[in-house]
Amino acid sequence: MPLDEKVLQDYLDTNWAQYRGKYRFHSGYRIDNNEFKFHYYMLDTNFRQIDIYLDVSCENKITYTFSENLHEQEQTFIVKDVVKRILKQNNQKRLLHFSLYEKFIKRELDENLVLEPMDFRDVFNYMKYHQGINQNTIDQYYGLLIPYLDNQIKHKEYKKFMDTINLLLDSILYENYWDGINFQYLDTEYQYHLYFIRKIIRMVYRHLDQFYKEVPQELLQALKTLCMHTRFTLAIMTDFGKVLLSQYYSTKTIMERLEKEFIFCDKDE
Repeated sequence: MPLDEKVLQDYLDTNWAQYRGKYRFHSGYRIDNNEFKFHYYMLDTNFRQIDIYLDVSCENKITYTFSENLHEQEQTFIVKDVVKRILKQNNQKRLLHFSLYEKFIKRELDENLVLEPMDFRDVFNYMKYHQGINQNTIDQYYGLLIPYLDNQIKHKEYKKFMDTINLLLDSILYENYWDGINFQYLDTEYQYHLYFIRKIIRMVYRHLDQFYKEVPQELLQALKTLCMHTRFTLAIMTDFGKVLLSQYYSTKTIMERLEKEFIFCDKDE
């Protein structure tokens, strides 16, 4: 049975307070038609991670259970964020049933299984929930993702390729600032992804004209996202710059379109 979006929207309409809580999203995934598991976290002033887990049910009304006691405002802030995430992703096309995530990760399913970009985002969140955000999790995830991307290029499924990348960038390019006793800490996930993002950029670079011909909007969306996250982009500048400065036919047009939205500094100024 599909989710009743009215139940979700009614919760948001009823709980409209603008309080900004301390906890931030870590991961979450679906366990039944109307049930989800989520993980949120915060860092204290000594930068120790404090984790909160919650189960959310969306059948008839929003109900939830937290792993620890939190004050009502903090609970409402977290549940509102959960509901917004569920609503945002509810109508995304998926082919992999949530009961099969573990088998897919263990490569127990048919290697020729056809999947959608959103399936990979769902699997990634499942892995982060159960395995944590660490290099082993990231390495294992790209062991699944890179062959899929290779296959999309092989079959000229450029839109699926770029949709997958845009969902990935949307998932990992966050920056959370935490205040300590003497200084502030910038918490990011993307440092674990640098090697693989460079590898993906090189995959796109080898077929840049074809990507621009078939999916210009999706390609530009990814490039704009990279331009807006300067710390991350500087870390991959060798490969990212190669795309922007390449001699491909499409590069001039790409730069012209980016210059309409961003200010590029001239090296002679």
